[in-house]
Amino acid sequence: MSRLNKDVLAGGLFLALALLFLASGWSLPFGSWRRIGPGGFPAMVAGLLALVGLFILAKGLVKRSERMALFANPRPMLSVLAALVVFGLLLQGAGLVVAIIVSTLVAACASRPPRFGRMAVYGTLMGAACSLLFIKALGMQAPVIGPWFGF
Repeated sequence: MSRLNKDVLAGGLFLALALLFLASGWSLPFGSWRRIGPGGFPAMVAGLLALVGLFILAKGLVKRSERMALFANPRPMLSVLAALVVFGLLLQGAGLVVAIIVSTLVAACASRPPRFGRMAVYGTLMGAACSLLFIKALGMQAPVIGPWFGF
């Protein structure tokens, strides 16, 4: 029996990401509760991420399980990593909606069997929601449908 399990690793990863967020915003002014500065948001994200990480880590330490084989099945991890790379490569040229749909389909390869039909619908809905939120509501400078398609 070992205490090294998926929950311990995930909790440790969340804690490491929380430290990264906190370090990235440390030199920025935090502002006040009424007017949050540019360093306030990374600090809040870091705090929430650290709380989640501590909870998951504690759950993993309490739970006894068999030693897990690290990277025994790299397909899910590589699929999600590939989806992030595809999103980054497609965003400016293909646009936000297309980048989200394609990266969702690439991420679908992480599950067995991959459900491409369901993920295409999910990607389309997420693309529409993200374009409304980020581009229309928040004014993000990214094309909804990119110049590769003549728009």
